Amino acid sequence: MIITIGDEIMAKNMFDLDDELLNDNKNKYEEELKKANILCIRERYDKALEIYNQILDEDMENEDAYIGLLRAHSKNFSVFDGEEIERDIRVIEKLFPDIMNEEYVNYYTKRKKSLENTPKEPEIKKDEKIIVDSSRDIPFIKPIQIDLGNDYTEGINLFNSGIRNKNKISLLEAKKYLEPLLYTGNPEIFYRVGKIYLETLNDKYDDHVFNALNLFKYVTKYHNDIYSINYARSCYEAGYIYYFYMNDKSMALEYFKGVSDHARPDEHVIAEGLIGIITYDNNPQMSYDYFNRFDMYFGGSRPLDDPKLEKYLLSECYYRFGLLEMKYGNKEVAKMYLETSKQNGNADASRRLALM
Repeated sequence: MIITIGDEIMAKNMFDLDDELLNDNKNKYEEELKKANILCIRERYDKALEIYNQILDEDMENEDAYIGLLRAHSKNFSVFDGEEIERDIRVIEKLFPDIMNEEYVNYYTKRKKSLENTPKEPEIKKDEKIIVDSSRDIPFIKPIQIDLGNDYTEGINLFNSGIRNKNKISLLEAKKYLEPLLYTGNPEIFYRVGKIYLETLNDKYDDHVFNALNLFKYVTKYHNDIYSINYARSCYEAGYIYYFYMNDKSMALEYFKGVSDHARPDEHVIAEGLIGIITYDNNPQMSYDYFNRFDMYFGGSRPLDDPKLEKYLLSECYYRFGLLEMKYGNKEVAKMYLETSKQNGNADASRRLALM
């Protein structure tokens, strides 16, 4: 094949054009990034996170915005430990393996030295009973490759039956078989024991809700494979606890974002609806996108397993979705969504419809 001077010029122009597009994209967000960085210096981390996330909603490959998330979560690169920090670093290292950003490299180096000098958690010995304590995180347990035996099989069968039939007695029986196997470090067992704790609560204020959260967080922290069923479902359960039990919408959002197609269909659509509610005030476009996904599920009239939760979502999601459609000038569509919200007990939707 003969390469002409014309070919070389064309190739050079294409590369130059790519560089121009990259620079234009970078310049587009330069002022927003400066503003967010200043907010971090002023310790207004929540506001800074909103800006970084808005940039990433538009440009998912923006290196500076990812570093910004790390800046905010690490309190301006002064904190070295934490789930959000570990997650940010994993994402940055995966997306930008050759990253040369000076602030990031300096922080990464200091953090590594700091963690090396931090005393390690005591290792869990085989057959040692794991006490799930809500006051502290569970130390890392290296998974043991062993035959889990009949206890595991019996526990799984009881668990599946208990979940399917909403039978607390079966779940509590499953707990007797599965809880002693936590020492194996098996993420499936961690997820299932956490689910048992959550499904057998005596009331909303039962301490076991915190124990369940610790188990789900353990799976998301140490077994963070986005293609893993246990990871996706643990993200959902952790987000659910933060949203409904702790009223911490910010943490709920972080975990709900980790819910993928590998979770149960119900969990996936619930997470999308709740993300829409959480982001409605600060990021209407993101909220609108998630409500669209939520609506696609209910467009097929597929009910959720939890009627009470379904009523809440139909009321709150379609109310906000209707207001967004009004904002975008789609009055008839807005009316339809507000009517659905009204039918599910939303008084604000009734008042809006009366004014239309």
